[in-house]
Amino acid sequence: MTKPLYSISAVEFPIIRIDYTDDAVMSLDECHNLTKTVYDKYGPIKLGVIHVAGKSTTIDENVREYIAERSRNGEKFAEAFVIKNLNQRILANFYLRIFRPGCPTEVFSTDEDAIRWMKSHLPNGVVHSLN
Repeated sequence: MTKPLYSISAVEFPIIRIDYTDDAVMSLDECHNLTKTVYDKYGPIKLGVIHVAGKSTTIDENVREYIAERSRNGEKFAEAFVIKNLNQRILANFYLRIFRPGCPTEVFSTDEDAIRWMKSHLPNGVVHSLN
């Protein structure tokens, strides 16, 4: 049995958080599985997605294009990346300039900053707890 590369949880609905393992290598197939898992769990609604990178999390180049495409399809109202590793931050900021996601997208170094920013992009400013 293979170790999961990520875990998904709700911050405050409709904001979700995806935590990646330290050594996760996200392929296009893994991203398709992740997208399916999110839709199976939360349904076909617009979500705010906070990605929290592990220490050495990496993604294939075609995954960057896939993420940008999904944001242009209106499936997310905003997307944030929490990245503490400097090399990963440089790549993430480069990604934002090149692929130009279709929804508001930012890179942060702390969870708190990402959540605060995400809440400011909520449709109608409404947050619903899942608990």
